[in-house]
Amino acid sequence: MRVSNNNLVYDDDSDDCFIKVERTQGYSFAFVQVMDLGPVGDRFKIAMLKRYWGLWDSKNKEQSVLNIIKTGGKWPDLEAM
Repeated sequence: MRVSNNNLVYDDDSDDCFIKVERTQGYSFAFVQVMDLGPVGDRFKIAMLKRYWGLWDSKNKEQSVLNIIKTGGKWPDLEAM
């Protein structure tokens, strides 16, 4: 599966991308790591890794990843707390 939104890409074939699904309080949430390739026409030499999370629908994985990339929350920096 490959899902992209602008410069953000999730690709099953990349070791840099992953999805971790957890269930709590009756809902499934996914934690997704994607690659930020940079803006079209000015791509990064090395992709930057970005992490987002949001609601997960196991029946519609591609749409779930797209929704998380578009509107999901960024992972908090728990070490800074």
